Amino acid sequence: MGVLDGKVAFISGGARGQGRSHAVRLAQEGADIITFDICEQIDSVPSRERRRTTSPTR
Repeated sequence: MGVLDGKVAFISGGARGQGRSHAVRLAQEGADIITFDICEQIDSVPSRERRRTTSPTR
């Protein structure tokens, strides 16, 4: 069980740099991540890191 299980992180600029590193780290700790970016090269991010997931209705 991660420290952030059940928490949601909303991160701007998550495609690269500091925003991406925060998103990855928080996800490793169990948080669900919502991120966006205006980076034109977002397609360069590997698809396994761009997975879209949905959570069941609680």
